[in-house]
Amino acid sequence: DDVLNKNLAELEQTFVNRNFPPSLVRDALSKARQTDRRNLFGKRNDEPKGDRVNLVLTFGAGAGNINSILHRHHSILLQSERTRQIFAEKPRVTYRRARNLQDRLVNSKVPKPLTPTAGCHPCNGKRCQICKSMQSTAAVKSTNSDFSLKINGDFDCNSSNIIYIIQCTTCSAQYVGQSKNSFRIRFNNHRSDVSKKGSLPVSRHFSRPGHSINNVALFILESNFTSDRCREQRESYLIYKFQSLINEDKGVLSTVRSISG
Repeated sequence: DDVLNKNLAELEQTFVNRNFPPSLVRDALSKARQTDRRNLFGKRNDEPKGDRVNLVLTFGAGAGNINSILHRHHSILLQSERTRQIFAEKPRVTYRRARNLQDRLVNSKVPKPLTPTAGCHPCNGKRCQICKSMQSTAAVKSTNSDFSLKINGDFDCNSSNIIYIIQCTTCSAQYVGQSKNSFRIRFNNHRSDVSKKGSLPVSRHFSRPGHSINNVALFILESNFTSDRCREQRESYLIYKFQSLINEDKGVLSTVRSISG
């Protein structure tokens, strides 16, 4: 009993320090002392008693004695048939904890991770020279057939191990290519070859009168290939499906189809 009384005294002081009414605390502790502790180890009956309505309030030092107010004016609720059915018994006052400083400074909810938007888009790097030509889109349509491709990944100028499209904005002709390196490195190699008037298909097309390697729309279609061979085979398939005019090699499927025809 000495241990119990000591702990109850500490508990009483804790509640009083938190601005609970001292009389309310003493009444609660008095009820606790009257409880037979042997009954606390038995099975509890948690079924609600009666149909009392709970009045849930945020606890505060200036809340006042709400119980006495409800007791004094409960008769008003009994004057109406409708409210009498709801408030046949005096509402039960229950308190929720007020927000403390920690609640205001720390978000208790863990933010959901942002799901990347499918499609290709500029990387928005400060020094990136190809962002202005990189398209923000989730699908690419062939300009020479009815084929269109939905982009399922999240790609930008830094993506590597890719299949891409360069589309001439002057004549709408397309080129399907692939690269193990990042797209930025690959496209800069195309740009360098054009400036040197090289013999590759992209260089020859953009060296034509009225054409410029600066007048392009860029798309990244796919990435994350398991091998170079897998990426090259997929490139060949997409060259055939897009019927890309700038590619001189129309893909293995196109060759097989012409032989079988």
